[in-house]
Amino acid sequence: MSTLHTITLCALLTATQGCSRVGFGHGTDASDAALADVGPGIAADALPADLGTPDASEDIGVDLAPDLPKAPSLVCQPPAVVISDAQGRTILEIGMRTSRLKLVAATTGDDYVATRNTPQAAFGPLVKTTMTEVGSDPTFFDYGGKELVISAFYVNTGSERGFRLAEVGAPPAVALTFVDDATNAVITADMDGASAAVVNGQLIVAHNVGTNGATSADIYLARPRDSADLSKGFLSKKVEALSDPNIKEDDPALDPSGRIIVFDGPETPGKANPTDLFVSVRPALGTAFSAPIQLSNVNAVGHTDKGPLLTAIPGSNQLELFFSSWRSGQLQLMRSVCNF
Repeated sequence: MSTLHTITLCALLTATQGCSRVGFGHGTDASDAALADVGPGIAADALPADLGTPDASEDIGVDLAPDLPKAPSLVCQPPAVVISDAQGRTILEIGMRTSRLKLVAATTGDDYVATRNTPQAAFGPLVKTTMTEVGSDPTFFDYGGKELVISAFYVNTGSERGFRLAEVGAPPAVALTFVDDATNAVITADMDGASAAVVNGQLIVAHNVGTNGATSADIYLARPRDSADLSKGFLSKKVEALSDPNIKEDDPALDPSGRIIVFDGPETPGKANPTDLFVSVRPALGTAFSAPIQLSNVNAVGHTDKGPLLTAIPGSNQLELFFSSWRSGQLQLMRSVCNF
């Protein structure tokens, strides 16, 4: 398509600072025994003062703008190819360093980084890299004056994944525990697609949890049990509007304000593939998310679009939307600019 497509949403959202998101992909196998030796985690003195103990009866976050209009519009430009191939390998997932100058792309077998000189410039080629503290699905965020990363890893020889936390450039990582606030039970089902945003010093993490043997997935929002020591784990709450038991709502991307979630789901109900990108919004933190809407001007009918990443464009009411798309025989990395 060549024309802009306007999607009516139910919230006006303003971009703040500090967010990144990745898609889906390969994991690093880790036994239960190995997880016990991943390190002490992030030191409490490196993090902000405690912001309070999460209350399971509350929504994640704080109400930052209760008087926003109810029905603004989001306009996304048709996407363009950013990177078409990683040295012959399929691009599976993407993450953005907090400088917005380095794009991390995991492929089938290796990890790569593409760099741009300024946030407005084009990315250069992917260069193979090794980041031992980073697993699959990394989300990078600034917290307590340090750049941290949450990424997924396999917790056993099966398909169940969990999350671990590390400071970028300073391994090792520490395994994280996520507790379902509805049941007060540790989540042991497959978890994937972590996406972090720091809003007014408060960390919010979107992620998905596999259900029905991982043939479907629901989206959750989590916040730290102790904001001064993230290694103590997270309290996680299901997003009711994004929890259809018959659909795999996968790889959520949280925008920097904590009010937009873009995720991938089936293009046609009842079929697993191909997948499209969907968007859900809320007018303010502490309010409910809307029913999801397909991003029609971004999706390619009959082709797989998945693994979104949202970043803010400073000094504007715009977001960069990156995602992977199978449009020409290989999975390409695409970029769209969205106004809101």
